[in-house]
Amino acid sequence: MDQNFVDLRQNHGHSGLDHSFWPSFTDIMMVVVMIFIIASTVLIVRNWELVAELRATLEAERQARQEVTVFQATSRSLEEQLSLAQQELAEERLRNLQLVELTEEQRAQIARHLEQLLVLRTEREQLTGQVETARRQTALLSDQLAQEQSRYVQQQTRYAQLEQEHELLAQEHKQRATRLEELLAALASLEQRQQQSLAELGTLRQDRAEMAQRLTTLETDYTSLEEKYQKLIRPARSTLGKQVVEVLYRRGSGAPQIQLRLPQEESFRGYSASTMHQQLAALKQQHGKDLYVKIVIPKDSGLTYNEAWDFTRNILQRYDYYYQP
Repeated sequence: MDQNFVDLRQNHGHSGLDHSFWPSFTDIMMVVVMIFIIASTVLIVRNWELVAELRATLEAERQARQEVTVFQATSRSLEEQLSLAQQELAEERLRNLQLVELTEEQRAQIARHLEQLLVLRTEREQLTGQVETARRQTALLSDQLAQEQSRYVQQQTRYAQLEQEHELLAQEHKQRATRLEELLAALASLEQRQQQSLAELGTLRQDRAEMAQRLTTLETDYTSLEEKYQKLIRPARSTLGKQVVEVLYRRGSGAPQIQLRLPQEESFRGYSASTMHQQLAALKQQHGKDLYVKIVIPKDSGLTYNEAWDFTRNILQRYDYYYQP
């Protein structure tokens, strides 16, 4: 053994007694196994990352199935890579058999590989920490996935409730539409009946106007008949032996104008309505049944027939001798 290199083999005290190559082979195999373990760890971490990504997705069931398909394809690819790694490991074993016969320079390379192995161990520890972190993240994502699934179930339940409410609303809308059609039909019927009622009301108003006109005509006829009857049973109204008072009545500038010509007077004098009644009442009290009241309505009086007739009848019934009981 060259004194420039450190002997890392077990039982190196017996190296002078036994020049076997098995310790070096064991070290080489340990390096190979560790490389395989690290590669397997990397593959497992990658596999977990894919599972975490698969669980983290909140998409629909169709996309989840597609990702499962991709994951299966990736798994097959990893299996193929593992098979290739196993083949490379077998080739590496053959190379290790050849390494036994290599020179001290190759042993130095093995020492450098050992240093790299230490680095790989450190990286493995880091990867182990990352794997634990990934596991915790996977558990957290699993919880989140369960929560999302629960929310999805709640949303499905809510959607079913909304569909039921929509059906109820549709039925209610249909009932309201039917009711609206019935109301519209009833409204059209009411409008038609209203039009008929308006037509009947117009006819009734016309009939009422005709009846009022007929009533006025009948009142006029009755008054005329009453006068004729009075003439038949009573002596004719005459100014003979009576005190004659003439009352002239007209409408000037919109206001009624009353003038009186008292007995033994030759001209008319103007009076107000109240003064006229006072004067006629005094004459009635003075002359009693000898008072003859003559109503004068000029042709240009501006009065209607009913106004002239009402005034004449009122004055005669209150003051004229012929109309007193």
